[in-house]
Amino acid sequence: VSGPSPINMADTPGGRWIRGLLAFLDRSTSMDQAGDRDSRFTRDRLAAWVTGSHVVATDGEPAAGAAWDVISRRAGVVAGVESWDRRLREHANRLRVRAEKAARQDEDDDASRSAWITEANESERLREFVAQLATEQLPPERNASWRDLVTWLKTLQKRYGRSGPLETDRDEAEQALNSALEAISDLDSINVPSPTFQRFRRTLEQELDRPLSRVGRLGSGVFVAPLRQAVGCDFDLIY
Repeated sequence: VSGPSPINMADTPGGRWIRGLLAFLDRSTSMDQAGDRDSRFTRDRLAAWVTGSHVVATDGEPAAGAAWDVISRRAGVVAGVESWDRRLREHANRLRVRAEKAARQDEDDDASRSAWITEANESERLREFVAQLATEQLPPERNASWRDLVTWLKTLQKRYGRSGPLETDRDEAEQALNSALEAISDLDSINVPSPTFQRFRRTLEQELDRPLSRVGRLGSGVFVAPLRQAVGCDFDLIY
């Protein structure tokens, strides 16, 4: 089989990571009217990012996306770094107190007590992740170049991305992402408006919506593609 790849860059692990992060940090859709930077840290957007892509926690291990989603919901987190810190800390303390009380009174089984301690530890791990993420530099806005924004994105990917798709050339998806980011960096050399974060996000998402590349070798096997891509080709049989 040959033809354009059925997979877009947005569907690769690196593509999902990028789209999730940019959606999470987009000030235009997640800041309140007062312009509070902490309002970017909404629970639903962070959960969507860590459950939908390969995110690395502060300890260098993969984020427990599904567990973090459940824990933050149980803890009552809505938005804001202070809310994440306070509610996750309180949730972890409640779980540990519950487990210690059950152990002293010989209540519940060992499995339940172990599950509470595990959830408490994961709550602390999530709290540390959000605290570190809050210290990261915001996307540059004023007098930033296209390359500045690409460099900012790559810096965050090194810290929070699992497989390093923006820095290595180990497979086709990684090469495609590198090429897309390099093309965006090159916009500085032509007469286009200076980037804002929203313009950068839209431009990058347009690049990510492109297919990876071709599958197979043209002229060999079955060609599967939109009709417009068959112009000028010679076929033995057409279905």
